[in-house]
Amino acid sequence: MALVVNLGFRTAEGWSFLLAGRPDLSIINREGLVAMDGYSTAIEYKGTTLIVQTQDKGPAFNYVESLIYLAGRLINSKKAYYTSHLSQKNLPEIIQQLVEDLHTEVLDEIVEGKYDKFIE
Repeated sequence: MALVVNLGFRTAEGWSFLLAGRPDLSIINREGLVAMDGYSTAIEYKGTTLIVQTQDKGPAFNYVESLIYLAGRLINSKKAYYTSHLSQKNLPEIIQQLVEDLHTEVLDEIVEGKYDKFIE
């Protein structure tokens, strides 16, 4: 699965990302379903760098997952399931929106202090 690697920063209008490279639009897996790209964002916060990686885990799992790393160590994960949407024709768009929403949610949680206990 291709990941978009970027540096994220928060503005008054929301999150902005400086992209490094161009991601593939999609990947077709062996079941013929579209697996969506993910995001990997380095965020500078309180003098340290956290990495947030969010991606679709695919049709075998039916969820989107965000992993939060500090100094190469996984400090937390968060999932959003899309099982209830499996029969919808626009499933790829639903999954892509879930990836974007979960990634943004985790970035917001970082700057709101939810993971400060791992930093201090």
